[in-house]
Amino acid sequence: MEVAGFIQEGEMGTNFKPRVLICDCCNEEFVFTIEAQEYFAQRGYLDDPRMCKHCYTKGKREKRAQNGNGRSTGVVAEPVSQNRRK
Repeated sequence: MEVAGFIQEGEMGTNFKPRVLICDCCNEEFVFTIEAQEYFAQRGYLDDPRMCKHCYTKGKREKRAQNGNGRSTGVVAEPVSQNRRK
């Protein structure tokens, strides 16, 4: 039963159908599968994916290459002063 836009537990997938979307990066069609829609719903994502899996993975790989290891600590390090006391 659906109440105010929420799907109750045990009914996942009953309202989902595969949908064809267009990737914002490569402009190719890709299928937003039932399983992917369930994954998005379980995590509370409200928007459809904007990229196909290939472009998403490629972007993630490029971002990791820029950051060195791809993991952000969220902390910005202060530059070390050259005028330290000895």
